[in-house]
Amino acid sequence: MAFFKKIPSKSDELSGSNSLVCPICEEEYDDPKRLPCMHTICLGCLESMVPKNALIMKCPIDEQELPMPMGGINALPSDLRIVRLLEVASGGQTKSKKKRRSLSAKSLENNEKQSHRAVHGKEAISLEEEATQVKKLISETAEKIRDALTTKENEMLKKVDEIVKRQLKKRASIASVSSISEDDEAWPDSPTDGDVFDDEKKENTSPKSKTKPPPVPPKRPPSFLIDLTPSRKILQMVREEGLGNLQFGRKMSAPGDAGPPAPLAHATPSFGGAAEVIDCINLPNRFKRNFGPTAVAVSPKGHVAVSDYGSECVLLFDEEWNFVRKIGEGDCNEAGLEGPDGLAFLPDSTLIVSDAPLEGVQAIKLYKPSGEYKETIVELDTDAMGDDALYFGRLTTDANSRIILACSGTEPCIRVYSRTGELELEFGAGILNGPQKALFHDNKYFVSDSLIGRHKCNIKMFDKEGKYVKQFDDNKLHVGEQDSLGLDITYPIQIAVDPHTNTLLAYHGLDKCIRIYKTDGSFVIGFRTVTGIRDIAVNKDSTVVASCGEESMLPRSVQILKYL
Repeated sequence: MAFFKKIPSKSDELSGSNSLVCPICEEEYDDPKRLPCMHTICLGCLESMVPKNALIMKCPIDEQELPMPMGGINALPSDLRIVRLLEVASGGQTKSKKKRRSLSAKSLENNEKQSHRAVHGKEAISLEEEATQVKKLISETAEKIRDALTTKENEMLKKVDEIVKRQLKKRASIASVSSISEDDEAWPDSPTDGDVFDDEKKENTSPKSKTKPPPVPPKRPPSFLIDLTPSRKILQMVREEGLGNLQFGRKMSAPGDAGPPAPLAHATPSFGGAAEVIDCINLPNRFKRNFGPTAVAVSPKGHVAVSDYGSECVLLFDEEWNFVRKIGEGDCNEAGLEGPDGLAFLPDSTLIVSDAPLEGVQAIKLYKPSGEYKETIVELDTDAMGDDALYFGRLTTDANSRIILACSGTEPCIRVYSRTGELELEFGAGILNGPQKALFHDNKYFVSDSLIGRHKCNIKMFDKEGKYVKQFDDNKLHVGEQDSLGLDITYPIQIAVDPHTNTLLAYHGLDKCIRIYKTDGSFVIGFRTVTGIRDIAVNKDSTVVASCGEESMLPRSVQILKYL
């Protein structure tokens, strides 16, 4: 079939008439776009064949998987050679250089206008007219956005006024009912009632009744709770994406010049847009003051656990992100936590917490899905180990309920424990420098590693026996920035596995993006996202749950991102 025919050679295209015909619609090219595999397809054909939100597109000729550029298929470069051939075929052939110089300036201007208007044999609008229409479209779009913002602003202001009016009316009604009740109690309805009233009064004034009941603390009145996540999303998109992308894809170089297209036509092929913030987890007010989110985990049922280093506890939320309970409150009992640094869920939704205080016993503790303490399966006394001490970090689990723990110290390594706390495997010593997190997927271990001395970070791959295979995704760890305490601000790679797409997600804080990798370490595509993410986990619907630190544009929060 012609649909899958091999692309003709350059000499064949220049001499043959089929070089101006799209192999898909079999009509003359209309806005020809060149794919990374060097095939050329009409923009309209690509729009009808490629899904709107696709991460990867397939070439309709050789079926190669190609990365979708940021901005979609419109960002693909135009095939300028085909455009020039269309110009020639439409009668816009240029004269020889000698004759061109003999033409008057007016003739040159007319020829330029005719060349611009000769597009596929149809009359096109002038450049000035097109620019006027584009400006009008931009202004109309901006005006619609302003109108929508004004409408939503007025709706929110009106809602505030309605709440105030309703609450004032409610309080007035309560006050009226209270005054009526007091009057009814003060006056008896009958003589017998009066006798009873007098007797009760005497009893109340007797010496035995002098003790007063303890005062009831006043009930805290309700207050306004406002979530500005949608507003932050709008600001994020405007700052990073603007109102839209503008490029002039029909611009050509001089005839005979086979140079590359203009830079605007070369959208970065490694990015597929932005990972959208679609929601956030609302914290109870009593936890917001000291909230310092670090690790995050999602259970098979969709429950979310977030470690709060500020309060030395873990906060548990249900599948609808409603707060359930605080775990590890207090440090005086076995269920308490002092440094919850790693979280994970077993297949049965049992919560595992890596408790790593700066001094003392490192432990791995289990909690029931409801949040009650279950047991401690691993304990390691760092004081007794001396210079060979290990410090527990992030942890994950696999389908066999094994626990994969990243350990730092003199000899950084990865430890694999059974569900009952038995050490089954230890690997990476001498190879790993600063393991942040380790995952087991597709019979391979993936470790996010950092080398502070060389300011580098990467992902290292090990086989199922713990033997080193390779490393990939090399990046900078920091660029000399320091926090308020004078410490270097580092950007370790945060990783997670999406089992639904069989891919590895890697967040880079320095580049503010999430990169998608296949399980063999090959890069697929990337998505720009928010800053300051400290940990990520993938939910059952492939959304990403991300904990954001103080330095994030959404500080000290837990955001829900959508990248598919």
